[in-house]
Amino acid sequence: MGSISLLGEPNNPHDPNAIGVWFLNDRLGYLQRPVAEKLAPVIDAGTHLTARFVCRNQFAPDSIVGLTVEIIEDGPSK
Repeated sequence: MGSISLLGEPNNPHDPNAIGVWFLNDRLGYLQRPVAEKLAPVIDAGTHLTARFVCRNQFAPDSIVGLTVEIIEDGPSK
């Protein structure tokens, strides 16, 4: 499986700390606000973050599906 990109969205009108979770050219969703709030300054400082899929979370047949990911620091952005 390819890597999952974590991209900051400082111009997001709903949350300046928003971090999109991307796989290939598709945005899967966003990191939860408390996590994004802590990681946005890390991304803003130039650190490149990716994620690794851990598990799919769905508790009822028609509920929203969430993903659990492990966040990986790849070092400075290029």
